Amino acid sequence: MPLSQAITETIILRTKNLPNTVEGGPTFDSIFFRLVHTVKGQPGFIRQYWGNQVEDPTVFLWSIDWESIEDQIAFEKSNHYGSIKKGLSNAFNIEEFPPLLIYTKFDHDPIPAIEAPVTEVAFYTVPSGTPEETKREIDAIFAKVPVMEGVTKIGKSTGGATGWVSKTDPQNGGAREGHTIAYHGVFGYASIEDHMRWRDTPEHAQVIEGLSELGKFEFEDSDIFGKTMFHVRFQKGN
Repeated sequence: MPLSQAITETIILRTKNLPNTVEGGPTFDSIFFRLVHTVKGQPGFIRQYWGNQVEDPTVFLWSIDWESIEDQIAFEKSNHYGSIKKGLSNAFNIEEFPPLLIYTKFDHDPIPAIEAPVTEVAFYTVPSGTPEETKREIDAIFAKVPVMEGVTKIGKSTGGATGWVSKTDPQNGGAREGHTIAYHGVFGYASIEDHMRWRDTPEHAQVIEGLSELGKFEFEDSDIFGKTMFHVRFQKGN
């Protein structure tokens, strides 16, 4: 059976109050970079990025690109995955805020957005069990509205990508009851100010109006620790 297409795993966590320099004790960097090294050595690994949310630096995103979802699943079943779970519990507050894992198949290359000085990150939800036919109708609405053209030409974005989410764990994480995160967008900018200036333009208002038809499908903003949209300054792993 052929492998599925490349997929991006996004892990959203809350950090613990670990300092970066402690005599004789573990630091966040020392714990996290062991995790980074472990993931880098797995079959099917492509690249990884991480960074704190600008609006709330205790929120941490770890983005991992895999050649296929099968590679990511194989990693979860491997002996290495136990050390990942232990490391996450040491560096992040997973007892109070369990990790939210989101798996996205982007329709464009997300690298120009992720490697920009600042990245807008947004997730959207639909009712759980939304059929593929409905998703195609949603795609048709996006196709009619020049989102990327406006974002790049007027909004001065360095690039963007959107895509359907194939699964989340937990299934209802970041979504209201009966909904699940289903759509993921990333857009790169030189600064947060550039992004906010784009949001204040008449062209942005026209895009939002053009997408208003999505409401009939209950296509809604997600809620990631109280934010419907946020910014991250990603760092690329070596």
